[in-house]
Amino acid sequence: MTYKVAGAILAGGKSSRMGKDKAQLFFQGKTFLQTMEDVLKKTGIEDIHISRHNQIQDRIPGHGPLSGIHSILTETSDRYSHIVFVPIDMPFLTPALLKQLLLAPFEYSIVHFKDFIFPFRLKMSNTWIPLIEQRLQRQQNLSLKAFQKEGSPFELDTHLINPSCFTNINTAQDWDDYKERKAV
Repeated sequence: MTYKVAGAILAGGKSSRMGKDKAQLFFQGKTFLQTMEDVLKKTGIEDIHISRHNQIQDRIPGHGPLSGIHSILTETSDRYSHIVFVPIDMPFLTPALLKQLLLAPFEYSIVHFKDFIFPFRLKMSNTWIPLIEQRLQRQQNLSLKAFQKEGSPFELDTHLINPSCFTNINTAQDWDDYKERKAV
């Protein structure tokens, strides 16, 4: 069987805790958006979709990452066997880390790293879109963690991975802390 994997960057949030558009923050000379695109490309993923106000917009907005996931799946459902989802605000993710998602057995519906919600790989299925749509419309059970558990995930071991790879820069304080560490 042939597998076709796409990447998806979830960048559709309001960045309210950051106070400015996270996708446009600069990290090592590139915007967060450019950084995440580069990481996916260096992983070997050529097709990249972006959940963002000027790209793939949330069809049912205002419900966090699940809104973006729903829109990406709706837009791409018949073109790929799997999608690797990354958030805009984890610039320390590496191609080697994401490669582990690609090397995991393809029969699993969801693959993610133990104790971490992002990044994750989702196996395309015609059940995901209506399931997520129902949750969004009812505004119930919008937790990404609950969604992943429903898919009986395969969890990758993290004991040999530097936990800083999973650092999330979500707030102005996180950003200030990063800039302080960088200056030292």
